[in-house]
Amino acid sequence: MGHCCNLLVTFQGAFFAPAGEWRGIRIAFSAAAWYNLFMKRVIEVEGMCCKRCAERAERKLCLLDGVTDAKANFKKGIIFVETTLPDEALAACVASAGFTVKEIRARKGIFS
Repeated sequence: MGHCCNLLVTFQGAFFAPAGEWRGIRIAFSAAAWYNLFMKRVIEVEGMCCKRCAERAERKLCLLDGVTDAKANFKKGIIFVETTLPDEALAACVASAGFTVKEIRARKGIFS
């Protein structure tokens, strides 16, 4: 038996989840597990006053391993992040970009 992992992508519910077999062990993720693996977070910040500030916050977050996407809205003072990192790592990154973190919460829907 080979030592490679064949990774398949299957559709389960509303999420794509990896599934496969490795050394005879079946690997599968439920839609809930896949969603929790890549958490969608909302970071409320102070000090983001223009488009360039928003771009700086996005760039800093996207440089972190574990962040797959970041979109900032300077008018609302929020950053939407898809990540596997804990909130403390996100807060430290945003603070190093020069902003004050007010709150980090889960993003529950498309418009939250």
